[in-house]
Amino acid sequence: MENLDLKSDGNPEVIAQAVLGCSPTGNCSLWIFRKTDKGYALILDSFGQTFTVQHTRTNGFADIVVAMHGSATESTLKVYRYDRGRYRRADCYEADWSVLEGDTVRELNEPRITPCAIR
Repeated sequence: MENLDLKSDGNPEVIAQAVLGCSPTGNCSLWIFRKTDKGYALILDSFGQTFTVQHTRTNGFADIVVAMHGSATESTLKVYRYDRGRYRRADCYEADWSVLEGDTVRELNEPRITPCAIR
């Protein structure tokens, strides 16, 4: 569990990630809670292996990218933006670190990023 001030208002949000019930590739449930007068409110419910806090902001809150690994060389990057009291998925990208060239798999120095359908 970690505290991080996503709104830069002096009131840090709580970020928690499960350690049980994770997928074989290490993807686990991820939650972000915001302190309210009535306790803590869930503002993000996602599933992935890692997350990054972006420098970009939507409605005062830092945007969040959750990476969900499909394999050792493939990830889905889910972009969340804050809207109407919670984070909502706004974009989705596939990151591939290898390509198939004929019968040969070639590792890439930088991932190939392509848009995917928002699910």
